[in-house]
Amino acid sequence: MKLWRVQDGTCLFTWDFPTAVKRVEFSEDGNKLLCVTEQRMGHIGTVNVYAIEDGTEQSSDPMIVIPTQESKATVAGWSFLDKYIIMGHENGMVSQWDWKVSLCVGE
Repeated sequence: MKLWRVQDGTCLFTWDFPTAVKRVEFSEDGNKLLCVTEQRMGHIGTVNVYAIEDGTEQSSDPMIVIPTQESKATVAGWSFLDKYIIMGHENGMVSQWDWKVSLCVGE
């Protein structure tokens, strides 16, 4: 996954994952980024949240990693005001996560 400065096409940072990234979304304030990784080749699918560092060195470490072992997440996005992460799963389930504490608060 790459972070680009769209004004001039500069690649600001590259994150590497063992499987494909299926979805990426910026938070409403633009300070966070979430991505959904594929469950394949013995790797579990995850939803990762990264802080976007403006003007400083970007960290490769996620703020939080949410594993999706029961049924892989096929899509995820931020709720209103970035309070929760809403995930859609391969088995049709929808889950809501309090991403700040990595806790599923609804299915």
